[in-house]
Amino acid sequence: MGGPRGPQIFDVAPLIPKLPIHTVANYDLAGISELPGGDHFYLHFGHHSKLMIMNESGLHFEGAYVEQRLKGDDRSFGIHIVSNSHAEASGSIRLWLSSGKALQANVQDSAGMQSHWADTTLLSNNSAINAAIIVVTKALLYLGSSDPDIQSTNAMGELSVQVVGQNIGPIEFLPEPMRDEILANFKI
Repeated sequence: MGGPRGPQIFDVAPLIPKLPIHTVANYDLAGISELPGGDHFYLHFGHHSKLMIMNESGLHFEGAYVEQRLKGDDRSFGIHIVSNSHAEASGSIRLWLSSGKALQANVQDSAGMQSHWADTTLLSNNSAINAAIIVVTKALLYLGSSDPDIQSTNAMGELSVQVVGQNIGPIEFLPEPMRDEILANFKI
């Protein structure tokens, strides 16, 4: 993999309010096709109320570093969700979304380790953590869809910024990605 211009930033702030409300807790992300952006990229969330950790200080989840790995036919994702202030809240929420497991099981597997990676301030708002995980998951599903709206806005040397979802309306549903071998063995 590896992006054509090196590390990528995907500004998904315009996409977030257009994402569907349905649950993705039971989705296995193994069937996502190769994502744009190469093996490592950053999803920038912007400022959204659901991602607020502490309203009084303005502390919120700002984005996520994503690493995608392909081993045989299995695709998995390392996720580091970060805040807008490392002075106020250090560390990151870390997840490994492995293939063959539902999102909910992957989150539960990593829940006990979060205190090793993030301070208590970052871990203080479970609804913001869950919202950030859902935003990452749905953004990955959208980026892995057949024709995502991605607009280049800035390219500086090895850094490329792409705005995602700016020119689309609300998305009604993001289907669970299916692995190719499941589709190949499906007969009517």
